Amino acid sequence: MALLNFFDHGTLRILVLCLVLPCVLMQSIENPTFWQQPIVYNISDVNDPGQIIEKESLVARSDDFQVLYPGNDPRAPVMAQRILFDFSYSCLSTNISFDSIQKLNNNTLTSLPIRSVPKIAMIQRGHCGWSEKISVLQKFSEASDLNVKAILIYDNITYDGTPTYALHGNEHHEQNDSSKPLPAERNVYKMADNNIQEGELRIPIYFAPNKYGVDIKAHLEFLNSNNTKNIRKFIQLTPFFGPVPWTMDRNASNNFGTALLSTHGYLAYIVALASAFFIGRLRLLYIFFILLLNTCIVILRWWRFRKLRTSDQNISPNDSENEYANHTQNRQETHPLAVEIVNGLPIKLYTAGIVKNTNCAICLEDFEEDKHELRILPCHHGFCVMCIDQWLTQKSTFCPICKWDCEPSDCNSDDDDQDEEDLGTVEVLGNTMPHEAIEMRAINNRA
Repeated sequence: MALLNFFDHGTLRILVLCLVLPCVLMQSIENPTFWQQPIVYNISDVNDPGQIIEKESLVARSDDFQVLYPGNDPRAPVMAQRILFDFSYSCLSTNISFDSIQKLNNNTLTSLPIRSVPKIAMIQRGHCGWSEKISVLQKFSEASDLNVKAILIYDNITYDGTPTYALHGNEHHEQNDSSKPLPAERNVYKMADNNIQEGELRIPIYFAPNKYGVDIKAHLEFLNSNNTKNIRKFIQLTPFFGPVPWTMDRNASNNFGTALLSTHGYLAYIVALASAFFIGRLRLLYIFFILLLNTCIVILRWWRFRKLRTSDQNISPNDSENEYANHTQNRQETHPLAVEIVNGLPIKLYTAGIVKNTNCAICLEDFEEDKHELRILPCHHGFCVMCIDQWLTQKSTFCPICKWDCEPSDCNSDDDDQDEEDLGTVEVLGNTMPHEAIEMRAINNRA
């Protein structure tokens, strides 16, 4: 009550503005940008991780880029990097088939290094409701094991006098600043054929204007017609909800500094503090203290969230969860595992107690007994096979949860003499598989 008596109603309104405005503006994810990166694969080499052509990277911006369901993309852009493929209308009435989709994409959907990589399906609006499009696509992807992880629906209607999108080159750009609401005919939530129900939202879904979809589809067709026999160029599409970093590192998934330094972030604080300036010196001191306290709480909550989301982060493991943490070898650079080593790790159907965790720390999907096949690491954490295979062969040798190094000791050239003395030397002999060697190393560590 004393606090209420101290501040008049006008002061309280400004104080609420100071506390709420920055958080609201910083968390807006309604209008993303799309980072387009050409990536080249040798489709005859199953181990080819792909080579991004940085100098040809572009950022597409448009007020009409919209989000139906962001999934985990705003928090983990590293995992939101996906190869773009054309899936036409994805309706039952259009007789979608594996052969027709393969033909649209120059028969590359199941190429050796491409089949398991995450994909984003580009679908044109029309011929059926969006609920049918999503259902058809997901069933088609699961049946053909295509690993489609996101959807981009593009409009089949153009609007006169409306700017569509703009492409920016190799520079640093802020996120879209769309302050005006879209007209009803361009708002995805008011489109008659958008009949998606909440329970159907399992993977991220985005919307783009017709011009963007037509242009990027034409670009895909151009790439398909200008490839050599085994060297193919694709488009890697990454949605961003803040400034695009242009170089993606392993810590980009939770770039808090970027969020604070974005236009929305610092502008909100300037407006809030400028409003407080006119209240008076003594009251300004109280408001500054409350703002500082609020900022500390936001940072603390972000830090706790970051520690909980241990995938793709360099954190200290919990002793009760990781009894081998003190033996983890910290390297400045991580070299992804060879495919043959990853294939040597066991795959088992999930049952209670078979692994320490109950969901996949990469895609966050809960495991169901006798349904999910898990790749089990020597630290006894399990993951969806496609999730962990991509992680280990393209991003890191460490377990996403406990940071156990899954690289066999005899393959690690960075071990020093003390590490070898502590961990022991493991040799792979006869029919011993790589994962067995790793498990032997884990047993030595426990001893």
